[in-house]
Amino acid sequence: MTPRVARRRRSGYALLLVIGFNVLLLAVWGVAYRSVGSAYRVEMARSLRRTRDDGTMTALGRGLALLQTGSPTNTDGSPVTSPETYTCYVQLDTTPGPRWFAVVYTPLPQAPDGSAQQGVWSVRAHAVDQGGSPTMPDSFQSP
Repeated sequence: MTPRVARRRRSGYALLLVIGFNVLLLAVWGVAYRSVGSAYRVEMARSLRRTRDDGTMTALGRGLALLQTGSPTNTDGSPVTSPETYTCYVQLDTTPGPRWFAVVYTPLPQAPDGSAQQGVWSVRAHAVDQGGSPTMPDSFQSP
């Protein structure tokens, strides 16, 4: 009879495999979390920008469409000149509810090269707490 040589079993491979799998799983989870977090932040910024610009862009569009009907005039009927501005107010329905916007028209009498120009306007719109006078007319009377 030959004596049996006790073979020592090598243990620990299962534990090493589990640790390796967990490290791989956490790495994949970290990459996925980073991508999802980034996409979430981009969509949140886009949503806030859309809400913020909701009424302003509509008011600006109406103001530019109104400018196609003629030039704004002062209350006495005289044309608006360079240092003056013409402001009108419009109430629009926005996502949070109705809001007032001011549309400001400013004539630009000189081109960048210094030459005189007529009929060139700067138009901007911004939200205001409450409306004022005058409200936005349906059209400007052409001079």
